[in-house]
Amino acid sequence: MELREQKYVLALAECESITKAASRLNISQPALSIYISNLENTLGVKLFNRIGKKLIPTYAGEKYIESAKKIMLLGNNFNMELNDIRTGCKGRLRVGVPIRKSPHVVPAILKRFKEEYPHIEVIIHEGAAGKLGELLLKNEIDLLICNRTVNMSEFEYIPICQDTLLLTVAESHPMADSGINIEGYNYPWINLNKFKDELFILPHQDQSIQFFINKVLDNLNIKPEEIMRIRNIETCAQLASVGYGVSFTLESYAKYFHYENPVKYFIVDDKVFVDCVVTYKKGIYLPAYALRFIHILREIMI
Repeated sequence: MELREQKYVLALAECESITKAASRLNISQPALSIYISNLENTLGVKLFNRIGKKLIPTYAGEKYIESAKKIMLLGNNFNMELNDIRTGCKGRLRVGVPIRKSPHVVPAILKRFKEEYPHIEVIIHEGAAGKLGELLLKNEIDLLICNRTVNMSEFEYIPICQDTLLLTVAESHPMADSGINIEGYNYPWINLNKFKDELFILPHQDQSIQFFINKVLDNLNIKPEEIMRIRNIETCAQLASVGYGVSFTLESYAKYFHYENPVKYFIVDDKVFVDCVVTYKKGIYLPAYALRFIHILREIMI
């Protein structure tokens, strides 16, 4: 199912330019202009108005675009189902993975997945979770592995595992031996108020882990006096290891960090957990190999 008409109009709407849309579609500018003009003549309405240097959808154009997106989704689902029926083993899977998770997840899952599906092309997109979410909305990736922060109505969520937020302090810290062991947890609990006057080395606000740190600080009514922002989570932990403040990490990250100066990890709020999920766009058909990819991921991360 080709759906060239819808593809052309959507490209033009996104690019707002005949030249840019033609380049994306790999056709000539005159050919695209003629195609859109003929389409408008057939429909009997203008789909785009030229405002300055931009092509802006008319009201009829907006309605066309709204329907075209639905048609493209149905067409994509049909093509994937047809491919499943026809071959059962050939296809492409585009997966978004946050940079911090990628080194520990991608090698393990690709090795196992490729053994079972050698003819499925897997394309890995690394980046920040927010940017990857935008790619998912645009249908530029099929799956996104991420920490679930908020529920978006456009997405479906498949639980993979539950992670734990940990406070990281140097082993030489005066409070390092003040933790209390709690049955069922891998790390001792400690009262975060004991550290409220220290330097908190935190990620930036647009990073998903900061969402959970904020929940903990709000739950415990703690407002750090001094904060330093570092984007790399491991750098935050390494700074804590040398006694330069305290930081947070996730249990799934902590097992991969290596320190010259030993650290201690603590649970500070047993009400805040981090759900790692696979996200995909609502209404998208997931072929059998995509479901198997998710199953293998769950086995690896649990």
